[in-house]
Amino acid sequence: MSRQLNRLMVQRVARVASVKQRAANRANSLKSTGPKSEEGKFRAKLNSSKHGLSLPVDERVFADQIKRITELIREDCSTETQAHELAKRIVDFERNEAFLQDFNEDELHDEITAWGLDPKRLTLARLANSLRAKQAVPITFTLPQKDGPVTLKGKERTEELKFIEDFLKIQDRSMLGRVKRAKDSQLSAVRYQKRAINQLVKGIRTVAKGEEF
Repeated sequence: MSRQLNRLMVQRVARVASVKQRAANRANSLKSTGPKSEEGKFRAKLNSSKHGLSLPVDERVFADQIKRITELIREDCSTETQAHELAKRIVDFERNEAFLQDFNEDELHDEITAWGLDPKRLTLARLANSLRAKQAVPITFTLPQKDGPVTLKGKERTEELKFIEDFLKIQDRSMLGRVKRAKDSQLSAVRYQKRAINQLVKGIRTVAKGEEF
């Protein structure tokens, strides 16, 4: 294999370990820090069935990249077909790497923090704490609103507290569900990256042996 092809492979494969480690760290951080961004952004950015990494490289979408790489490595391959197939594997690796590197951890953590500090959510939490402590609350949801703070007792306090707690639980479950989907999607992206790496290594070995794919 020529120096040119070797150099190309080194440039593209040398970063694999760090990319995989970053992705693992990000996935682990999702477990401990909780919910992330808005559901729409999650689905568009992290759902592996939509980012296309589980599918073969679409030669129509990546036609220009495949052509450039094929021309770059052509002299190191036995045939045009061999160069073309190896170029596709390089593109597959690079699209996986690009997806993982584009994952904005700081942005997601900022959104987690914003969710935790949401004024409405904090207000509900304070109301729940006041009810647990049998203190007066400025607003109620299960009873007609009265002027000024009101101290609920017995069944009224229990039902009001349950209403708020159930509402917060619904929000929490929704956000935790998003976290799980994000974690699963990110872990799947790491698996696709590993697959792309394995296929690229096999392709390089095939070229080195002068064999066809």
